Amino acid sequence: MRQLLLVTVAMFAVGCSSGSGGGTGGGGEAAGGNGGSGGNGTAGGGSTGNICTSGFVAVNTDTTWSGTIDLTCDATVGQNATLTIAAGTTIRVSEGKDFKVMGNLKVLGTTAAPVTMSAVAGPWGFSFDTGANKTLELRNVTISGSGDTVAAETSLTLGAGVFADLRESRLLVENATISNATGVGLAIVTGAFAPGSTNLRVMGSGSYPLFVKANALTSIPAGSSFAGNGKTGIVVESAFTTRFSAWTRLTTTGTIRKFDVPYVIGLGAVKTDLIISTVESGPPTFTNIPVITIEPGVELRFSKVRDPNGYPSLINVDAAPDNGVWKPLGVLKALGTAAAPITFTSNEPTPAAGDWATISLEELPAETQLDHVVIAYAGGDARALGACNTGAPSGGGSSPLDGDAALQLHLQAAGGPGRNPLTNSEIRDSAGGGIYRASGETDFDMTATNTFTRVAWCRQTPIRVGAACVPMMCN
Repeated sequence: MRQLLLVTVAMFAVGCSSGSGGGTGGGGEAAGGNGGSGGNGTAGGGSTGNICTSGFVAVNTDTTWSGTIDLTCDATVGQNATLTIAAGTTIRVSEGKDFKVMGNLKVLGTTAAPVTMSAVAGPWGFSFDTGANKTLELRNVTISGSGDTVAAETSLTLGAGVFADLRESRLLVENATISNATGVGLAIVTGAFAPGSTNLRVMGSGSYPLFVKANALTSIPAGSSFAGNGKTGIVVESAFTTRFSAWTRLTTTGTIRKFDVPYVIGLGAVKTDLIISTVESGPPTFTNIPVITIEPGVELRFSKVRDPNGYPSLINVDAAPDNGVWKPLGVLKALGTAAAPITFTSNEPTPAAGDWATISLEELPAETQLDHVVIAYAGGDARALGACNTGAPSGGGSSPLDGDAALQLHLQAAGGPGRNPLTNSEIRDSAGGGIYRASGETDFDMTATNTFTRVAWCRQTPIRVGAACVPMMCN
């Protein structure tokens, strides 16, 4: 991506797109091939034909494209410019050409007059590389045959139909279709969808339909469809990566929506954790606690990826001490139904117990509840959470004293709430226990309404007394 940026800057310096009949110094318009000189070949309202009279088009002033546009060269929207694509516009892009947005883009199709951006022959590139506070709108548009974008962050995003490095900006999508991309349909590596986005359809891609990170997880537009692609699933990768692990922190209230494909958590070289907390990094805050709601029928699949210490992925609802008193930093509401349970499971083709670690609840605010959920193939080594750890070193798996379990409760406040946060649910194929109950709780039964199938150790542990670890004596 940075190489592409350098090339683009160099091309700006050389200048292109000159023609007859236009103004000078970047103010001209092109109609049927005539454009302004001085490096700003732009297409004004009603223009048709090939707007590339030279090696590239640089949109450096506010410009509107309409009619039929033949893009036979690379085009870039400058950082301080706005390109508006009017309703009914058809843009035909030649093979190997790049359309790059560094400024503002407003694609304003309507239901009656949608915009189309399509390949003439082979794939073309479409990318966003923006800064803060940009207006980015894709309304009633079909983008097809793209995926030759030079920009990429990982091999997963190479060949993305639309590659979006949005930073602090947000992408508004309304009735947009991305079809037949070479690789992933849409990859958002920074930033997120804008509030109010609806109805994104991705189909026919050579790989996964959607790749998102961090705060984009709960911003995915309602009413979207992601079926019919080369690979199945919405890939959720980490926002922060170290050589040990990676994590996606959910810091704002939002909903993980039910779509027609599952979520795939972590396909990179290191594991991806989902952490619900008030901050992405640094000291915790105790206001604006994020509430993450998961809709009935959602399926989250965790990849079997370990960090160098052998620890697998997990979900953690965070907590921290405030003047010596432990307080929650997040809320998880996973409320499925009997007909549409919420499933937390493995992404492996042949899943096995211990493929991923656990759902860890630190403290227990009244809103946190898991009802009608399935937790499958968890119970992997989660000693990094500070449970009772007496098992073997890395790779040694779980033991009766480990505290490794599909669900972990870490209630640090003395005499923590004696209520059951897991109801009408199933824990199955756990490499450790079913439920680990750490310090601070009053004793309460968590097995009454739940089902435990092929759990290696206990359905639930006895209460941990202070700092003393007790054997996981099954009950």
